[in-house]
Amino acid sequence: MKAGIINAGGWQTQVNMKSGRQILLSGYLPSLVSPILESHRYPGDKDPGAIPWVTDVAQEIVNAYEPEFLMLAYATPYFLRFNEGMEGNEWKDMISGLLNHVSGFCEIHGYHPVIIGTGAMIKHQGIIDLTGLSGLADAGGPVHHLAAIMEPSYQDLNYLHAHPHVSGVYSREEIVETFQISLENKKDIPDLLVIAKPGYTFRALGSCIRPYHFLPGQNAKIPISGLDSSVCDITDVSGGVLQSLESEKTALIIIEGLSTDDLPGTAVSNSDHWYRYTMSCEQYLAITTGKHISNQPWPPGYRGFINDGMKKAYPFSGIINQIPHGTIGEVWSGKSAAVGTRSVFTHVSSGADITIECKVCNQYNHGTMAIFSEKGISQQE
Repeated sequence: MKAGIINAGGWQTQVNMKSGRQILLSGYLPSLVSPILESHRYPGDKDPGAIPWVTDVAQEIVNAYEPEFLMLAYATPYFLRFNEGMEGNEWKDMISGLLNHVSGFCEIHGYHPVIIGTGAMIKHQGIIDLTGLSGLADAGGPVHHLAAIMEPSYQDLNYLHAHPHVSGVYSREEIVETFQISLENKKDIPDLLVIAKPGYTFRALGSCIRPYHFLPGQNAKIPISGLDSSVCDITDVSGGVLQSLESEKTALIIIEGLSTDDLPGTAVSNSDHWYRYTMSCEQYLAITTGKHISNQPWPPGYRGFINDGMKKAYPFSGIINQIPHGTIGEVWSGKSAAVGTRSVFTHVSSGADITIECKVCNQYNHGTMAIFSEKGISQQE
């Protein structure tokens, strides 16, 4: 990702994505996107209006830029369930309306829709308290059923292995051996990775402080529609989308919290060894790069905080300190664009010429952001 425009209440600044420093942008793409940011303010993660926000922004980009590949990421269903506890007929009606909404958009603009759900959500069952451990327990990040432990004591190990709501405890050595982690990434792996049973979360450093009702299920299968039956694994999706692009404009539509009961179609594998993907950057990248977490830059239990500091690369990309290669937007030789409400996941995983996303952290709404890839900037020059 080359450059970006941050928009906060109409105030805008332009930045180099890698250094975070302010720059001056000129050319067709920035002049196209700047007024779109100003006229489409993000309503917030828990506002149902965030669903049409995605398609309204996408419509502006499609009309002006005409990308062949379009990625739309809808995180609003996740937040309405996670924070608000939406269920029953209210949930079914919302999902039905969303599916009709995106299908209508694709039909109007001539896109073949490839829709993938990130998996079912289940009711929260309880909390595993790690505050009494001797080692440092970190439960930050978007994957609520994982905790990373540094320097655990013998008593810590006994406590974790005996806990009735812990389903797995893996050492650094086991993680390295299972996922064949490269030497350069070994430093990012905790001493222990602890996995909670479905429905349980952890209380530890960085754990979620907001009330929540539903959690991502640790789903073995997730739903997809719009690709043929040869797609059987989450990592097959990117290849299927690229093949579709050879014959028609294609929209990859990611809907968080969508289960196999919500979306008729094919159920594909959602795992890498014992690691089950949930709504996270790892899942988005498995979809858009065709690479499992074992071949991604960030291993299970990634300790992003060790790269914090004034010299961290890509400061506007959350814990991400490098931009992955092999995304659909990067590989596709034609025009590409992405719009999403899962903040930095959108630009990190899409690799699109133009990405517009909400700029939100822990549901604090800071505005919106447009990001231009290296390819997108070079195409306008």
